[in-house]
Amino acid sequence: MKIYLLSLIFVFALPFFTSASGVVINEVMFDPAGDDSASGVGKEWIEIYNGGDVTADLSGWELYSDGIGYFNFSKGFLLASKNIAVIHLRASGTDSASDLYFPSAGSNMGNTSGSAALFSAEPRSKDTIKSFVQWGKAGQTWESDAEKATFWVKGTFIDLSSLSEGNSIALRSDGDVGSKKDAWMVDSSPTPGIL
Repeated sequence: MKIYLLSLIFVFALPFFTSASGVVINEVMFDPAGDDSASGVGKEWIEIYNGGDVTADLSGWELYSDGIGYFNFSKGFLLASKNIAVIHLRASGTDSASDLYFPSAGSNMGNTSGSAALFSAEPRSKDTIKSFVQWGKAGQTWESDAEKATFWVKGTFIDLSSLSEGNSIALRSDGDVGSKKDAWMVDSSPTPGIL
């Protein structure tokens, strides 16, 4: 009887636990139209998506991009199921459930090559990396850990030969947890915050 009651409690309580297993980098704008270092300030962004079935608590998570550094999600930041949050780099604003700002980002992301990685905790490693993408060339920061986590293939990258200024790279299918190279495409119509 005790085992049956414990099983019932677990089954009914399970949907209320928060999990972040479905949170991924969904779209990256690293080469906005215009001069990135002057008028382009604040135009770069990274979109994350919660493809999971429950709200994800991203307290303590970190988003990394070459040149930018580490953006730390604030304690208590929740991303609802099937929702997006856009992290605006080198821009100021008021954080909300869908828009976060990182005004102290180090510099611009690389227009010809770079990478972005999402971590659930420190220390950053194959055990805490949750999403990764690299463009322009292989061997970017965190590539080896993404391969060890089995969602990236070392030596692969998003080819930018068809990318123009103002294009983004995006998952072909929002929230594709696999996130290997073939899951990504150059998007000529960027849609920050819109599925």
